[in-house]
Amino acid sequence: MKTTDPFEDLQLSASPKALFQGQSTDAKKLGYSSALSILETIVSNDYDLLKIVRKYLREKDALKDTSRINEIVETFNSYSKSVLERKLDSYKNGGGELSANTVLMVKKFFKQNSAPTKLEDAVKSFSMIIKDE
Repeated sequence: MKTTDPFEDLQLSASPKALFQGQSTDAKKLGYSSALSILETIVSNDYDLLKIVRKYLREKDALKDTSRINEIVETFNSYSKSVLERKLDSYKNGGGELSANTVLMVKKFFKQNSAPTKLEDAVKSFSMIIKDE
């Protein structure tokens, strides 16, 4: 039975910190590619990633911890850029067309250099990029 906890439901061994805080020791032990893959699995299984991140911050009593929140925003923006680069590479190698959403996000992240600066926007952008396969 599906709950709101993908770590339990999907039997994920990674900690939220390893996924959300890319500069943490936990994240470095897990590895960037593994963390990104796990997050893609969470989003692909229709979990609300923003709720999960907020729950993590609540549990850490860090809803107003700007340095932690900024690290999470930077981490999600990095993940978004990686997925967009992968989509661009696939397109360049004949992997089909890019959706209008993907083109918009490529412009936003790379051409306009206007990656999200707020937690909600960074997490939602990442989720949208993943779901736009």
